[in-house]
Amino acid sequence: MSAPQTSFTITSASDLANDIRLIDATGADAAANTAYTFTFSLSSGTAVTLAAALDAINLDSFSSLTINGQGDTIDGAHSFRGLFVYAGTVSINDLGIANARAVGGVGGSIAVGGGGGGAGLGGGLFVAGGGSVTLTNVTFSSDHATGGAGGGSSGGLGGAGGGGLGGAG
Repeated sequence: MSAPQTSFTITSASDLANDIRLIDATGADAAANTAYTFTFSLSSGTAVTLAAALDAINLDSFSSLTINGQGDTIDGAHSFRGLFVYAGTVSINDLGIANARAVGGVGGSIAVGGGGGGAGLGGGLFVAGGGSVTLTNVTFSSDHATGGAGGGSSGGLGGAGGGGLGGAG
């Protein structure tokens, strides 16, 4: 088996999405105890604009990821979350995260009192319990986290909407 690729250059949203999948704990370049680096290389003043949700960063045991933004920006297009760190140690440097949006799920419908909506967590960045993140010169702008709508009910009582947490900017 060949050594995993550890250094990746990000020039587009598809590069970012594909490279996250490659280093995922089940990805082709996943390995324990590995230090990965993503380096953004965009034309000055441009952004990686997301057209779909990014997978969570889910690193193998004792692995790390350093994201060098070089002053570039991830733009969620007012529709998609910025970064979601599920597991692993991640350092993010010199990056903007803008217009990112996390929305909680819609509550379930039942006969009496529909279920509450899910919490919208981490518009620009969400860090789950298995992740650790260090930020250096990272800006958040116009990011939002919105709770999901409450579920409906045929009995006239609907569920409450979910809360939003972590929308910065």
